[in-house]
Amino acid sequence: MEIKLTYVIIAIQTGIILYLLYKDKFVDWRRLRKIKRSGDYGERLVSDYLDNMEDVFHIYHGVQGSFDRQHFEIDHLLLVHQGVILIETKNIRGTIIAKKNSWCQIKKSESGRPYERDFRSPINQIERTSRIFEAFLNTKGIKTKVCPVVVFSVRDVELKLPPQKHPVIHLHELETTLQNVSRDVPLSTRQLRKLKEVIDAEYS
Repeated sequence: MEIKLTYVIIAIQTGIILYLLYKDKFVDWRRLRKIKRSGDYGERLVSDYLDNMEDVFHIYHGVQGSFDRQHFEIDHLLLVHQGVILIETKNIRGTIIAKKNSWCQIKKSESGRPYERDFRSPINQIERTSRIFEAFLNTKGIKTKVCPVVVFSVRDVELKLPPQKHPVIHLHELETTLQNVSRDVPLSTRQLRKLKEVIDAEYS
């Protein structure tokens, strides 16, 4: 009996030690997992919205690739007569403001306490991706403008941002935004077919 009790005590002590050693990593893992689930959900919302839009020649979801030793990821890539549209999706609630070197999310925790979380500017992220993808198209003999758009997929987000270089919008504003993307000469169906052939050959 005493031996069994000793084993139980040792097991409990070992569990406590492991918890103290790894609790921070476990908390980080849970946080990152929650962020990943939230991001995946946001991308699905945008995917469903895009798949029901008219006047879209072709849509790609979750494009990953590299060009000139630079890796990139595109949440959504649209081929439309107005041009090539790259969409960066954010599934973030609360109030979004811009700081000097980053953006900031202001919201309340589950206990009701307000907190702030800084995150990298999605404008910088999608702009970099656009430059890489535009350079890739140029090497294939396709000179066309790539238009970056940042989309917040949930309605309960308030965007308190100064004017940005590229559109930063709510999901329900996406169709109107795409209609307002201007081109002096719209892409023809033939040009869109060529674009699709090039992208399919490289990334499908």
